[in-house]
Amino acid sequence: MSAALRPGFTLDELLAELAKRPEPLQGYKTLGEWRDDLGVSDGRMHQILKSAKRRGVLLVSKDRREAIDGSYRSVPVYRFEVADAT
Repeated sequence: MSAALRPGFTLDELLAELAKRPEPLQGYKTLGEWRDDLGVSDGRMHQILKSAKRRGVLLVSKDRREAIDGSYRSVPVYRFEVADAT
């Protein structure tokens, strides 16, 4: 997790932090990738995604990812719509 984000951060704090990143929107990430990137639990990540969806700042898509057995499966991926940092 970014040093700028404190434990228990709000959605507004997350969106502000993402807007500061050099490449805040480089593709979509799975729930697990976001969880690992932000250093939060699965439950907390679900809360963040639900809150972002309610506020209309979550973009949801599907991507094909390789599974452990080598097959490819369609998985949900997410991206936060943040204001331009400039």
